[in-house]
Amino acid sequence: MSHGHVRGAGPACPAWVTLKDDGVRVTLKIRPGAKRSEVKEVERDAAGVERLVVHVNAPPVDGKANAAVMKMLAKRWGLPVSRLSLVSGAAARIKVIEIADGDADLVHEITVIEQGLRAETKGRKR
Repeated sequence: MSHGHVRGAGPACPAWVTLKDDGVRVTLKIRPGAKRSEVKEVERDAAGVERLVVHVNAPPVDGKANAAVMKMLAKRWGLPVSRLSLVSGAAARIKVIEIADGDADLVHEITVIEQGLRAETKGRKR
């Protein structure tokens, strides 16, 4: 399996999703305690790093927000929650999750699901 971003037919692979030997990694920015749980947008910081912004109504207490993120994304992407694991950022807003046994087809499917989200540069209004 190849490393890095996947390019091919259909929408271009966004920078927030990466194919690794052991699965697919997704970089997230979490906003816990939101009014409602939703995938909000893609955010690009000043350095050009993109993250999928996810709002969850669960509080950032005792792993509740992390669990809510995993459950919501698994449902949204049509995956069992058992395939998702937190790689980094357990106590931070910036997180990386891994989807076990992910491949280029999964990267494409997630990209298609999220293609309507546009990248917003933090600090600048469009």
